[in-house]
Amino acid sequence: MTGPAGERPAEPSPTGFRRLDYLKGLRVRVVGAPGPVVTVAAGVLSALGATVDRVDDGPDLRWAGTWDAVICDRVANGADDEYLELVAESLRPDHPVAANCWVTASAFGLSGPARSYRGSELVCAAAGGLLAAVYDAKGHVFPIPGQQALQTVGYEAALAALHGISLSRTRGTPVHLDLSAQEAVAFCTNQQTPSHVLHKCGVGVGAGRYSAPSNPFPCKDGYCQIIVVDNHQFAAFCEAMGVPEWITIFPEVADRVAGAEMIDVVVAEWSSTWAKDELEEYLQARGVSATAVHTAAEVPESTVFRARGWEPSAPEAPGPVVPALITGVPGDRPPSPGPAVLADLHVIESSNVLAGPLTGAILGALGAEVVRVEPTVRLDLYRQNGPFAGGIAGIERGAYFQGANHSKGSVTEGVARAHSAGALAWADAVIENTGRKRLEQHGIAPAPPARGRNQVALSISAFGRTGLDYTYRGYAPNVHAAAGFEDAIVGVAGRDITMRTVMADYSSATWAASLVAAWWLGGGQGAYAIDLSMAEVMATRMMGAVPDGPEPGGAIVDLADGRHLALTAPAGVLWPAAVAAALGAEPGPEPASAAAAEALLRSRADQDPGGTVAVLQAAGVPAYLAPGPEVLPDDPQLAARGFFVRLDHPVIDGSYLMAVPWTEAGVARGAWYRRAPLLGEQDDWARQAWDGDHPDETAGEPAGAPAARSD
Repeated sequence: MTGPAGERPAEPSPTGFRRLDYLKGLRVRVVGAPGPVVTVAAGVLSALGATVDRVDDGPDLRWAGTWDAVICDRVANGADDEYLELVAESLRPDHPVAANCWVTASAFGLSGPARSYRGSELVCAAAGGLLAAVYDAKGHVFPIPGQQALQTVGYEAALAALHGISLSRTRGTPVHLDLSAQEAVAFCTNQQTPSHVLHKCGVGVGAGRYSAPSNPFPCKDGYCQIIVVDNHQFAAFCEAMGVPEWITIFPEVADRVAGAEMIDVVVAEWSSTWAKDELEEYLQARGVSATAVHTAAEVPESTVFRARGWEPSAPEAPGPVVPALITGVPGDRPPSPGPAVLADLHVIESSNVLAGPLTGAILGALGAEVVRVEPTVRLDLYRQNGPFAGGIAGIERGAYFQGANHSKGSVTEGVARAHSAGALAWADAVIENTGRKRLEQHGIAPAPPARGRNQVALSISAFGRTGLDYTYRGYAPNVHAAAGFEDAIVGVAGRDITMRTVMADYSSATWAASLVAAWWLGGGQGAYAIDLSMAEVMATRMMGAVPDGPEPGGAIVDLADGRHLALTAPAGVLWPAAVAAALGAEPGPEPASAAAAEALLRSRADQDPGGTVAVLQAAGVPAYLAPGPEVLPDDPQLAARGFFVRLDHPVIDGSYLMAVPWTEAGVARGAWYRRAPLLGEQDDWARQAWDGDHPDETAGEPAGAPAARSD
């Protein structure tokens, strides 16, 4: 891999550590049968320092103990009235369980028309839009290997528990959070397309409109993922490929998108003369986002991962380890008058596009005060390129910007620079995915970790800020290629597919928000630099954290209207027999065949898809339709639960966002969120709050403070 001068550096020794003590002293119980939800949720919280106890889902949940949080996996079993009564009992102060926060993870949440439905890996992937994210030219959809849907529920459950602990501390009373697996999968699959639809952008959907070339291109020994977005990147790519005339033929993104078919043909001819690792190295040395597509077997042996000390899992702690290198020193923060809560956390964010902005948005929704520092010339890609609400261009009309930047404020870089000392004194955490140089330009680059300071500096990058690939550029598809995610999908779906998910960004934002929240809730002690690698996030999801165990047999049935019905048979039953019994087919002398069951299912579902799902679920067969991301806003269950939040906006007709995938049980959504900010909307606030060495004491919360705090 190539370093700054274009020479391959020696493999460095890993620095930093990957297991933390941020939550030391907190006790968490994770309840449920062994599986991805339990393994991941327990693994994340254990890696963050909590003492985690795992137990099987017993018949009555009546076990004694005192817990800061309890996470209960009810995705497969459902959450009936008896279960809810037991939870209500457990949250009473005099009950022997004495849980401060209870997180119920169910397939579809505790409210809405599908609240009684049960789920599985396949059904949750279908319901959340992940199943429809990978499809071929004929419209067939394919499940992604690695139990990605249920892993996602586990990651979101761990973050929900941190939120619940903060809420309980704030109120002094226990809380019950209602986590929907359907919402968790939707949240971590494709937020942009629903935003595109809700904001009535009126142009083509998909990331392809941002760039060309943008594909995995053939090489002598595999494929190399190449993505070119900005004009300067395209110019560098043209020079590297030896076609400088393209710079004037395709000067703008729109020109390249219009000529994408021809560009891709020529690039493929050129790339096929290279070995994939050599092409990656050659293009990255010239500032072009190019990544060799790794197979699953290649990932653990990759020098990129080995140089940073990444391993698929830690033998002493089954489940995911922290996909980041952390360096730091203990702190000496005076004891606070009470336990730390997220409403007192101050965050400065320097970010672009998705993973960084979404981290800040999540923390803002959980109660933190978050401010993004923005340049006024080189704007965020989503501000500058759209797509735009109502199809009308404008820096305040970016549809994707609304969803990735809610619940925070905006301060322009000039103001941040002028008040840099006060800004860094105000901030408990600084988050960036733009690089140290941009932080220095903004005047908000934290000093290296040092004893006596209490601050987290969290960096999100494609391959980490240290190691062999620290200079490498990459977008989500590059990360997917490096981590084995793309190759795993190709292995089950074939090469000629379309993949519509940037899961690397969503998964990384969840990890980043969890790291900052855990540090703060543990007392905010110490100064730490957290170097999070998106490639490690995805590699952890693909191998080692949760082995692919056998799931009861399932089926995906293509319906006449282009939709897909996914179902999973109960344990010990073949799916054709389960379908025949559920739909009342006459028993024959031979067991029901797959072809006959599929024909029966299609005939019923083509006439009444929702009714067919209800009949199957009533018979104990988890099933759901697989909506594409563009129709997720029309899903009746998501609509009933208010998953897509509309907020008033001074420029556009409503700002829409996708909520975090949990809410307080029995409480309507909305109070946790604030619309995305206008550029520099909090400049006046910052001039007051960051003017002086002790801004909190002198300025309070001036008008236009960055975010409304959660209760």
